[in-house]
Order: sequence, then C-alpha cells, then structure tokens
Amino acid sequence: MSIFKKKWVLVVALFLVINIAGLLKIISLMEHEESITSYIDKKIRQVLFIGKKAALDTAKKPVEKEFVVKNIYPRMKAENPYINIRFSQDVDLKKAKGYIVLTPEVSFHIEKSYSGINVYADFKPGTKYELEVLKSMPSEKGITLKDAFTKEIVAPDYDSMLKFKVPGMYMSLKGNYTIPVEVMNLDK
Repeated sequence: MSIFKKKWVLVVALFLVINIAGLLKIISLMEHEESITSYIDKKIRQVLFIGKKAALDTAKKPVEKEFVVKNIYPRMKAENPYINIRFSQDVDLKKAKGYIVLTPEVSFHIEKSYSGINVYADFKPGTKYELEVLKSMPSEKGITLKDAFTKEIVAPDYDSMLKFKVPGMYMSLKGNYTIPVEVMNLDK
C-alpha cells in the first residue's frame, strides 16, 4: 500500500489498468471477428442516438386529451361539393355517420381526410345547409365529444372550368376550325 501513497504511482497504475482492459476488449473483438472500428462506430452511434432520443422526448408536443370539433368548412373540388369537418383527434369512421345531421335532409357519405372527415352529398351551390355534429361522437382513442357542434354553411359555387370535350383530334387546314369544349362558370 505504501506504493500507492505517491500520486504519480496511482496515475501510472490507473493508466495500466485502462490499457490492459482495452487490450482485453480488442482481443475479445478479434476472437468474435468484429473490427475495432465497427465497434467504436457502433458505440458512437449509441451515444448519439441516446442524445437524439432525449432531445426528441423533450420536444414532443402534449397529446390532446379533449376531443372537439375545430371547424366546419364547405369545399368544392371540380364538380364535387363536400364539407370538411376538422377535429382535434382522428374520428372513429365506422361510427361517425350516425353522429352527423344535415338540414335540409340530404343523403351523404363520409370519408377520412387529413384533419378529420369529408361529408359528400349532392349539395346544390348557393343553398344553405345546417350541419350538426352530435354529442358523444367517438374518436379513435375512445374519447367522445362533450358538446354538440352546429354550423350553418352555404354550398360554394362550382369552380370555373374549361375542358376539351374530345380527348384528342387533328384539325384539318380545310375544316371549320372549331374545337368542342365544356365551360363552367366562365364569362368569356
């Protein structure tokens, strides 16, 4: 024990222990046919992954525990009018149709959208509709709406559109120079 009383002897002994442990690890890696560089690379990746995971855990946004209707928007896509209903969580699509009421009554079907659901029906442009999402509609997580949500909307007019009636044809230089087109909501 008198040898370890001097600080420099302790430092040398610690250095020797670390080197011997390192040599044993290198021998172990060589026996398992794993290169030293791949081992070091793997360890560095583990350290970086743990740091990245910790950063991601702190950056996660809180999960919304309340299920609410955020808004209802009337939309028009070409000739297909629909209503987009935005929710705070994903909706249980199998049960959702029973919780939607349209006035005046129109038959409709629903499809999942990025931020909620789309309600498709034969909406007449310029017509007022009242859409009500009933209380207790379930989300995919099993949370239900606490309150009903009602909004009066007006179905939008059709988008302006111009399209060729025939998929393709040649115009003869001796012909009458007319091309059949379909036009919607354009003045000229």
